[in-house]
Amino acid sequence: MNFKINTLRKINFTSSIISIAIIVFSLGIYSVYQQYVHFTEESIAFETRYMQSQENILRNHVNKAIEHIAYQQASAEARLKRNIKQRVYEGHAIATHLYNQYQNTKTLAEIGKLINNALYPIRWNDERGYMFTINMEGFIYEHPSPKLAYKNMIELQDPQGKFIIKELVNVAKNSGEGYSKYYWEKPGNDVNMYPKYSFVKYFEPLDWLVGTGEYLDNVEHDIQQEVLEWIDQIRFGEDGYIFVLNSHGDMLVHPNKSLVGTNQLVRIDKNQIEIVKELIRASRLKEGGFVNYIWSKPSNGKSTPKLSYARAFPQWNWVIGSGVYLDERERILQKNRKNSKQPYSIKLA
Repeated sequence: MNFKINTLRKINFTSSIISIAIIVFSLGIYSVYQQYVHFTEESIAFETRYMQSQENILRNHVNKAIEHIAYQQASAEARLKRNIKQRVYEGHAIATHLYNQYQNTKTLAEIGKLINNALYPIRWNDERGYMFTINMEGFIYEHPSPKLAYKNMIELQDPQGKFIIKELVNVAKNSGEGYSKYYWEKPGNDVNMYPKYSFVKYFEPLDWLVGTGEYLDNVEHDIQQEVLEWIDQIRFGEDGYIFVLNSHGDMLVHPNKSLVGTNQLVRIDKNQIEIVKELIRASRLKEGGFVNYIWSKPSNGKSTPKLSYARAFPQWNWVIGSGVYLDERERILQKNRKNSKQPYSIKLA
């Protein structure tokens, strides 16, 4: 009888030990599982925060570049007006100096010839800038165009019917100086007409106008080149830069100078992503867009996964973009995983 009781006690004790072991083991497994779930959730949250921070960096750089571009583009007309006014003031000062110097020794006709001889050779802006003189009856003196030089052009009209010379004369009569906007052909291109501004200032001793003009698109082109040079200097992070394409796929700015001036529309990465086509497509979204692809990393030349943000500047038919290489993301995520094996607190590096 005692043997049976002892046996039952041993069985109950053993069962209790086993039950406790099972409970402890189950709690341990549950704890490890909970920790694994927590670690996984925190890792996902960290990666999400990291990628969001990179996206924000790309947006900020591209948006700042576009703000600068928009400001420069909007300043084109004011810059044109300022430049041509300054040139005319310089020409007017030359004419005044020559008149003052020779008014007592030469005739007005002789002084006029001296003035024209002094002003006509002056050129600027890659030879496209010049000065002209007109009398108040509309007779044009020295002028690069044989169609206009030494002719009375008072009835000259642009394609929209504006009397160009009459308006310049009237500006001088009413205000002494001023601007006029009209449409005119460019040297060597008599098919297309372009918006042009002229500034004139009245020269009282000879009853003349001293003037010059400039095409708006020429000034915009100058500004574009300056903007591209500015963008080309921008760097951030280890391999961060801004690139510029036009909507036809021509590369305008890139740290790899062999790409600049070439068409990249058919470029495809090893995953068959049509990189430039996708960047152009993303840029046309309301707030711009992101594209994932493989690209050569500047620092080591290796093909590396990349995320780029692109946004259009339609006024100039440009696509502005910037990207981040994702191998850096993997390095930071690995570092975070190692740190997270201790206490489960994950911080954004």
